[in-house]
Amino acid sequence: MFDKERLLDLIENFIVFSEVDGQPVKMLAGYHQFYGVREAVKSAKETQGDDLGRIGVYWHTQGSGKSLSMVYFVRKIRRSSDFGNPTFVVVTDRNELDEQITHTFSDAGYNVSWADTIPDLRDKLDRQAGGLIFTTIQKFQTQKDEREHPVVNEREDVIVMADEAHRSQTKELGENLRDALPNASFIGFTATPIHDGDNATRMTFGEYVSQYTIDRSEEDGSTVPIYYESRFAKLQLNKEAISESVRELLDSGDEDLENQLVEKWTTLRRIIETADDRLEKIAGDIVDHYNDREIEGKAMVVSISRKAAVKYKRYIEQQPDSPEVGVVISEPEEYIDDPPNEGKLKRRFKDPDDPLKVIVVCDKWTTGFDCPPLHTLYIDRPMKNHNLLQTIGRVNRVYKDKPGGLVVDYIGIAEDLRQALDKYTSDIQEMAMVDVETAVEVMKQKHYKVSRYLSRVDYEGWQELSELELSRLIHRAESEVIATEEKQEEFMQAVAELKRAFALVTPHNAASEIRSDLLFFEAVRDSLRSLESDGTSRDDELDSAMKKLIAEGVTADDVVSVAGFEKWKSEEPIVSDEFLSDVERVEQPELQVKMLEKLLRNEISTRKQQNLAKYESFEEELEETLNEYNNQFLTTEEVIEELRNYADELQQEDRRKERLGLSAEELAFYDAIATNTETEIDDELLQEIAQEVCEMLKQNVNIDWTNRKAMRSKLKTRVKGLLRKNGLSHSDYQPLVEPIVHQAEALYGDVSAETHS
Repeated sequence: MFDKERLLDLIENFIVFSEVDGQPVKMLAGYHQFYGVREAVKSAKETQGDDLGRIGVYWHTQGSGKSLSMVYFVRKIRRSSDFGNPTFVVVTDRNELDEQITHTFSDAGYNVSWADTIPDLRDKLDRQAGGLIFTTIQKFQTQKDEREHPVVNEREDVIVMADEAHRSQTKELGENLRDALPNASFIGFTATPIHDGDNATRMTFGEYVSQYTIDRSEEDGSTVPIYYESRFAKLQLNKEAISESVRELLDSGDEDLENQLVEKWTTLRRIIETADDRLEKIAGDIVDHYNDREIEGKAMVVSISRKAAVKYKRYIEQQPDSPEVGVVISEPEEYIDDPPNEGKLKRRFKDPDDPLKVIVVCDKWTTGFDCPPLHTLYIDRPMKNHNLLQTIGRVNRVYKDKPGGLVVDYIGIAEDLRQALDKYTSDIQEMAMVDVETAVEVMKQKHYKVSRYLSRVDYEGWQELSELELSRLIHRAESEVIATEEKQEEFMQAVAELKRAFALVTPHNAASEIRSDLLFFEAVRDSLRSLESDGTSRDDELDSAMKKLIAEGVTADDVVSVAGFEKWKSEEPIVSDEFLSDVERVEQPELQVKMLEKLLRNEISTRKQQNLAKYESFEEELEETLNEYNNQFLTTEEVIEELRNYADELQQEDRRKERLGLSAEELAFYDAIATNTETEIDDELLQEIAQEVCEMLKQNVNIDWTNRKAMRSKLKTRVKGLLRKNGLSHSDYQPLVEPIVHQAEALYGDVSAETHS
């Protein structure tokens, strides 16, 4: 790119300023647009004065920025001294495409001239130079008393840019266009390839000047793959009348539905739109399917008629847990009282944060509509050839972690998809549409790949573990993949790939089977990420991976027992000899430091609420040691030894409870008193006071902890009375009241507040 000539060309001709969703943006061409447009301009220069005027065909797959390529093409020719001041005529065959491309140019700052009627078009074309004119091919019809289309402009410097060239440029209207502009040059822009036998398109536009295929686009990340799933048979709605009518219709002619097909189309439409039981069942399946998809984004339902679209909206709304749904049809007032504005619906649907999640359409928005969050297309409308390919292309736009688009078939278009894809070369056909069962196999392969990293970790049944046991298991899994930074990165990448494959496959049963494993893998990945952090988010947080697991429906056992105040169900130490031996197997000393630091921080954070006095002291000591290491006062080997000593001390703490004969809560008050007393208190008396404090709190479980100020005042009074009863003078017990109350609040405050409410 930084070749001098390329860079200057890029800056001058391949950067445009525009607006996206009302926000100003600066857009730079991708390499496929840069080289494609340059080839097109080169061909345009060579065809000037050519009797055939065939610039060529510019085939770039759907979603790869074809409309912007047209902008760059016009921009480069206008700025070139080789062309003078040509007139550009942009021709489409549908109003939606005409509107979309017109907006693309106007948003990029071009003065556009849109032809409203046939006379208006002829008037705009009749000029001596310049201009950027937009029209549909239908406006090249002959008018009353005209036996053939008149010549409108004989200049040679007229360039016709035909979008979706092969659909309409080779028939009567295409001939009229050439009669109107006999000396113009023609370039065809298309999102689908030209069939090998399509000689008419080649005769009109010439050979390819640029090809950007589906496989290249997906490899570059310009688009995402499209997958196909049939739910026609699964719902047992394959009614004979519908099936035969669909096949008869699609086998009897092309997608334009010429006059002889109108009767068949009308019959099929009536069968479908009046079969309310079928529509209602499909609506229920759509809601279930959409809600079970684990992808953030939107869905579109394509119905056979406007009436069926309105019914689909109503039936979807009636389903339990239905997402918000809208409908977009032409002349909606015929079926809807006070229909919403289509522009407003379009803005809402394109907004990923808007609650409007599902849109039902008939033929609107199936071409020329770009909505990156759209990930699923539910089709209940017979289509074929380019109409079908254009429609399914709505779901191939890149958006966040969207792994692919999904086409769900309710009417049986599989064979028509195959026939439409026959236009692609054999190596690209496989990339153009993949059956969802293939995606399931890919997911299974990626699941196996991830599970191999943890082959020595028994994570089956992790849902049944207590919180501390689960945390220990996650650390055990970490040690398996942290041996080298390369292995850690490979594991994290493998989990990301599995997550994308899983999201694409849901709600398939195969995805449900591995959901629990994936949750655990993600928890390990997230925990590994925290090893790379600077430690600033450590103190108040339990392991973030643990929180994520517990937030999911598949959780660890409840660890709170209000009645017994037993907040820590498992007393098995997480700082175990087994884990420390796992750390020793890690080759890099720096990674050993990170693992030990993370383990100790999480352990102290977990235990601190249980025993503020003891573990706040531990925390301060740990901070001092790590600061010395970060300031290079300690070597890596020395800090590892220090951290191991802290781990040993934590293990000793677990044994101290047994030695003193105290519960975890009693030990917390024992330490609160021992740490803060200014006078010497007999050890047996300390133990008795700690036990009495716990008993007193259990007897006062109904204290209103939601009113902190009042609660603390009452509790202080009772603690003072208890300490006086045990022979402590005012000067002896005064320094102890606040630490005891603070510890009580940490231990029981949240639990008791929930009980009270």
